[in-house]
Amino acid sequence: MKNNRLYLVASLFIILYFGIVLSEKEDIKNIEIMIKSAEKMNNLSKEILKYKIENGISIDSSIDINKTGLLGEEYTEITTTLGNLESKRTSSNPDFAALFIKLFLENGITKGDKIAVNMSGSFPALNLSLISALDTLDLEGIIISSVGASTYGANNPSFTYLDMEKRLADKNYIKNKSVGYSLGGDGDIGNNFEEVTKAEILRRIDEYGLKKFYNSKLSDNLSERFNYYTQDREIKLFVNIGGNLLSEGLKLEFEKVGIPVISMLNIKAIASSYGIPIDPIPIPKIGVSNLYKEEKSNKLEYVILFVFIFYIIWNYFFVSDCKKKCDRK
Repeated sequence: MKNNRLYLVASLFIILYFGIVLSEKEDIKNIEIMIKSAEKMNNLSKEILKYKIENGISIDSSIDINKTGLLGEEYTEITTTLGNLESKRTSSNPDFAALFIKLFLENGITKGDKIAVNMSGSFPALNLSLISALDTLDLEGIIISSVGASTYGANNPSFTYLDMEKRLADKNYIKNKSVGYSLGGDGDIGNNFEEVTKAEILRRIDEYGLKKFYNSKLSDNLSERFNYYTQDREIKLFVNIGGNLLSEGLKLEFEKVGIPVISMLNIKAIASSYGIPIDPIPIPKIGVSNLYKEEKSNKLEYVILFVFIFYIIWNYFFVSDCKKKCDRK
């Protein structure tokens, strides 16, 4: 009886050991380039924060707890819709730049490919994470951005997302940048913006040399936008960040012609599914989240465990039963 107990205890310990081994993860195959992209994004964030501090642009520490420089105010003259603060803070993690690398490679994207991009000022951190990934993989982004932003986005009228992008491009921090823009907001032409604010933004952004999309009829706006993306270009992927007025329409148009779509909308759900922490304080070190890990290939361990469990069952139920019968004889 005593031997049987020891036998069972030893068996349980061995099963527990294999359980731990089988649950271990290993570094993902493309970890180095993913980390490179995330580190680039981290540097972009630092540059935006530096600019804001130098120019007296206030950073509300109760909103931008991790001091990324990539969260805005609750309401301003160019705020368009309600945004979720936890989602905005979650999006400021540079790991999203690594996630874009992962998603691009999974879609078979290679150096020189052209990626159509629709984004707004609502998630400036995600916008810059995407640009970090495009630059890291040497891709060409055909990027059209809208100025308006939901709450806590890039909603400072004097320093919109496009102003952030211009700052980074002028200092050679980024290669990819927006080639076109719209005002966003009501009608995608800023109908809800104050006229003085709207005029000042148009004046400033027009100096950046971007194509302006300013069409009060949304169906015409959508057609013009889609044709601009695809005319004389072989688009390999469409990426949408946030939810401006043209997001769904553009996604449908690209899907119709068989072009894969990546949509970054429900940020907390996306983060959770890829192992990126939600609303972390502080933001974890690059390369340590589960995004950079994958299940180990444990075929040999599974075989050993199966054989061992079979051996336990055979010995405990059949051999011991046979011994008892033999002892009775």
